[in-house]
Amino acid sequence: MDDLDLFPDATPAAPANDDPFPAPRDGATEWVAEAWRDRPSADALTDPGAEMALLGAVMLDYSLLADACARVGREDLSDPRLATVLDALVAIDGKPGATDRGAVSVPALCNELRRVGQYHAVGGAQFLEELTNRLPTAVHMHSYAALIADLAARRRLRTAGHALAKRAADAHTPVDVVTDRALREVEHAGKGGLKVESQVSVGASLARLADRVGEVEARGLPLPWPMIDRAIRGLRGGKTIYIAAKTSMGKSSLARNLATALAAPSVYYREGDEHFTDAPVPVLFFSLEMPTDENAAQVMASVLQCSGADVERGTVDMDAYCAALRVLKGALLTFDDATDSAAQMLALARQFVRKHKRAGAKQAVVMVDYLQLCDPFGLQLEKNPTRERMVAVMSREWKRFAVRENVPVVILSQLNRDCADEECPKLNQLRESGSVEQDADVVMFLWGKLPDGGALTQDITCTLAKIRGGPRGVAVPLTFHRASTRFYEATTAALDASIPDNVRPLRPGTQRASHDHDPRFRDTLPDDFYDAVNDDAQ
Repeated sequence: MDDLDLFPDATPAAPANDDPFPAPRDGATEWVAEAWRDRPSADALTDPGAEMALLGAVMLDYSLLADACARVGREDLSDPRLATVLDALVAIDGKPGATDRGAVSVPALCNELRRVGQYHAVGGAQFLEELTNRLPTAVHMHSYAALIADLAARRRLRTAGHALAKRAADAHTPVDVVTDRALREVEHAGKGGLKVESQVSVGASLARLADRVGEVEARGLPLPWPMIDRAIRGLRGGKTIYIAAKTSMGKSSLARNLATALAAPSVYYREGDEHFTDAPVPVLFFSLEMPTDENAAQVMASVLQCSGADVERGTVDMDAYCAALRVLKGALLTFDDATDSAAQMLALARQFVRKHKRAGAKQAVVMVDYLQLCDPFGLQLEKNPTRERMVAVMSREWKRFAVRENVPVVILSQLNRDCADEECPKLNQLRESGSVEQDADVVMFLWGKLPDGGALTQDITCTLAKIRGGPRGVAVPLTFHRASTRFYEATTAALDASIPDNVRPLRPGTQRASHDHDPRFRDTLPDDFYDAVNDDAQ
């Protein structure tokens, strides 16, 4: 191909390969394969010059950022420095001082890179000025984006091909399994992930809504409490659900019950229940109040209807324990008790959701226990913010996360100390932030009279103080079994203090926790129990 065909405005004195930022001809398809064939690069399927040109175009005309991000993701950029710059451009978008006469403000971009500790890693102000100054116009941004997306897709196809070759050489893997996985990976690689247009016409939205008529009630993930489930129409993507209560009202237990019911419905529900055969849902549970091992013990206790102490001592019915263990070992329920930074939690949650959706999960759920214990470090805060402003920023970021990733987020919250124990709280009594009531799509209050110390059950009212687009003030009576930390709606819970008859039986005589552990506990575990645990850890 003639160089002059690639660059209509070029002269014979300026060969194409001497220009690091060529302007590809819009509408052409052959230039992707031919125009860049002889360009020097460590990888034939990367083009650093085109990537620099794309970022340079955005810096010249900041209004092009949305279009660039709609076509190219950070993972499509082969140069990690440019990926970092793209993240910084997105981070400062819409902030005061981010633009200078339509172009990106280099000082503002430098400040953002310093904030995240990447200023020197990308090459400082000199590298940023080079991106801006070496490109005369931003008119060819869309062509650069098309080229970068094309090369990125080809790299993904190459990676998928290498993986296919390895699996095909494994004689132990059935050929239909190899073929099915290869087709899915190639399809994903060719699409380049999920590219979503940010602007949708009301007509297109109404068309999608019309297709779902009759399915509205089935869209949300089910809750194990029918009245609450019907009132909020299940857990739906893009929604933030707040569970608020004073201390000792069981809000952590309620969230843990919900997580277990979603991730392991076959052991949480009894056989014959309509949700017994539901597909498991991946759940990521950030627990800032309780360590992971204690959470795991409480999960098993809620399934077996015994106390956590029974699980820790092994004084449980071993047949029931082993049956539940086989399911819970493979459950998609993940606890994180080590992360308290809100920014890091958001990043980990985003990785968790995208990982499981790429693996085929239709939905995932994130839970935070609880909001006021999170550290806002890493989020954009005003100078000398109050604690209320910190909580407000974290609440807003979780709402944005739910909407962008289209997943439900369940967040626990404390109430102010002046709340009366036997009166329904009000929305303005959510601790440390009035913005929570604005960000929340659903707010549940757990309240009631504290029982005597020896009581086996506790009557608690769950009041749905806010349901965006739904009724307010819906009160659902619940019964809380304190030993097993399991909630039932009062209409379906056992009316006395005995263990309900619809759960797995305990070993006779162990309804109350024994003071001695069971020495036979380890001997009755499945033979491969520790092998499987070690495999998971690795």
